[in-house]
Amino acid sequence: ENLKREIMLREIISCLLMAGLIYTDESPGRSCDDDFGESLGCWNYSELTYSQILRQAEEFIRIETDLYNNLAQTLNEFSDIADLDPVLDFFCESTSKVSFLTFGMNVSPNPEVRAACSEAEIMLSEASYHIVLHRNLYEVLKILYDRVKTSTTVDREKKLFLFYFIRDLWRQGLELPEEKRQKMVQIMQVIANLEIRFVQNLIESDSEMYFTEDQLQGLPPEVLKQIPKDETLGYIILPNGIDYNRIMFLCEREDTRRRMFEAYMSRSNEENQEILNLIVALRRDEAALLGYPDYASLVEELLMARNPDRVKSFLTHLAEELAVHWRDERQQLLELKLAHCKQKGFKCTDVLQEWDLEYFSNHLNKYFKLLDKQEIMKYFPFRKALINTIRLFENVMSMTFTPISGSKWHPDVETYRVEDAETSELYGYFYLDLHPRPGKYGHAAAFQLQAPCINSNGEKRVGIVALVLNFQKPEPPVESFLSHDDVISLFHEFGHALHVLTNNNKIATFSGFHVVSDFVEAPSQMFENWTWEKDVLRFLSHHFETGDPLPDHMIDKVIESRHFMRGLKNLRQIVYATFDLVIHTAVVPDLDEKYRDIVKHYLSIDVSTFTHLPSTFEHLVGGYAASYYGYLWSELFSADMFMTRFKKEGVLNPDVGKEYRDKVLKPGATIPPNELVKAFIGRDPNPEAFFHLKGIEYQANK
Repeated sequence: ENLKREIMLREIISCLLMAGLIYTDESPGRSCDDDFGESLGCWNYSELTYSQILRQAEEFIRIETDLYNNLAQTLNEFSDIADLDPVLDFFCESTSKVSFLTFGMNVSPNPEVRAACSEAEIMLSEASYHIVLHRNLYEVLKILYDRVKTSTTVDREKKLFLFYFIRDLWRQGLELPEEKRQKMVQIMQVIANLEIRFVQNLIESDSEMYFTEDQLQGLPPEVLKQIPKDETLGYIILPNGIDYNRIMFLCEREDTRRRMFEAYMSRSNEENQEILNLIVALRRDEAALLGYPDYASLVEELLMARNPDRVKSFLTHLAEELAVHWRDERQQLLELKLAHCKQKGFKCTDVLQEWDLEYFSNHLNKYFKLLDKQEIMKYFPFRKALINTIRLFENVMSMTFTPISGSKWHPDVETYRVEDAETSELYGYFYLDLHPRPGKYGHAAAFQLQAPCINSNGEKRVGIVALVLNFQKPEPPVESFLSHDDVISLFHEFGHALHVLTNNNKIATFSGFHVVSDFVEAPSQMFENWTWEKDVLRFLSHHFETGDPLPDHMIDKVIESRHFMRGLKNLRQIVYATFDLVIHTAVVPDLDEKYRDIVKHYLSIDVSTFTHLPSTFEHLVGGYAASYYGYLWSELFSADMFMTRFKKEGVLNPDVGKEYRDKVLKPGATIPPNELVKAFIGRDPNPEAFFHLKGIEYQANK
């Protein structure tokens, strides 16, 4: 009810602003204009104020509202599909404007800008649902589609756009009775508001913890040098990915690991627990209004899996195959823990805990002489590893990445111009924002800032992508290094960037980010497979002192470690996917309790009642609700593409790279995933490669 009142108040203020009844002497400020030359001046927030960002959001809403009002008045049953060009042109032009007004919440160093961008995103999301009220427009669009759907002369992309547009309007309640339509609008507005608040709470959660050197036993001197220190309070540890991994993988003391784990897994719990409970309940109401038994059925109907039963079957079968591996792994980890605590004289619990898993997996790795992660990192100094990664993508994908200057949101950010290496065709631009700072998005993600498209006048707008990761920043003379896991993350996010930049469709809504969510990770996961190949590891590596690449015996150890802890690594993903599925198919009174039950079922570990993972599970509000299983499902296709083509014909083969670029990445969302994969591998996909790369025996009859 409070959110409803807040939305109503915001709408009143919006109307007053657009009617000119509220005045301010402040100028609207620099906006994101339509000229995207090499200056790329759009993405600098330094001169903007809170009110200027909101005024620009209000102006955008006014333009969008006028567009649909005009369309509703002018379209009729005799209209031509060309009459939709204003909408398509608006979508083409608007992605950069919307991104400009919202992206800053994830990256701006200015808390005022972050707050304004967060508020702008709420305003834009809520306003977008008002199109649901145009029932007459919906009916005309249906008539228009019936007339053109079988036509061989109408542009295929436009027909596809019209089909999806009508389908999505139906799923927003256009055919519901008036009272229910109004309720649907309110539900969608409140969900959009809550999802943004959930994410913003996590971004802004940066409370410091302090540890003595004794409490950080096990962290090497070169790692301790990278951690800021208060002379009185001790080492300053933040609840971010870098510090979390340092403690979890390297710290010998269980009490320190536990303290870090419980803090990290409880970020923003007080606010986000209530938010998530409300979101899940509202999604259930949304599905019920449309006649679906649950929210997962509503979402998955449009995905490759089609329904929750198929998802559950997939996860259950995979978990059965992994359980035998985890049983052995778990026993080894527990034995190692007990021996470690006895040797060190530490007071430890006599059972395996969640905060033990990374540390003792790391040490078990060393015990079996598989891999010393700290030693491997010395071959991946940050700057050299980044340069070599860019060179490799250039070579294999027949593209050039040229660093350019330009305005940006932080001095650490780098900008690149991307072109076809053979034709010099401009694909677009990408930003690299690779180091942590207060208030910045804390994980790894690719943000589409501008979708590639061509407007009705034939003018092309290129793609712009920002890769946001959090690697330790070099502070000369102290070098920083990437772990092999960091290299995997970098390749993954580069894959997302290329999926946008290489897209050659006319319509912005068909960019690579708009493929179905249980396939969207496949193109990026395909590139992850490169990081386990000898030729690639040799190409990327460069010892920070000698300049030598990884020696063959160490490369063999890296490759051998791929299946290490296969049970734990994959069952964790199944835990997250199952939790996501369960809360979106049944009424769950206590999300924390349900998560603890699922962990206990799959991992036989008791989750601490002081942790609240659901409150930090950002994917649940970031486009993966009822589809987190897609991370595993996508691997079915990424593995097949890699093993069938790259592994057989050469991982660094530019001919295969170009074909992958042109057949899988360029079409974006205009071709169904199965057809994309089939065009690339020459047959229907099958799961054999998936099980092979998981280290699991493939049984075709199952």
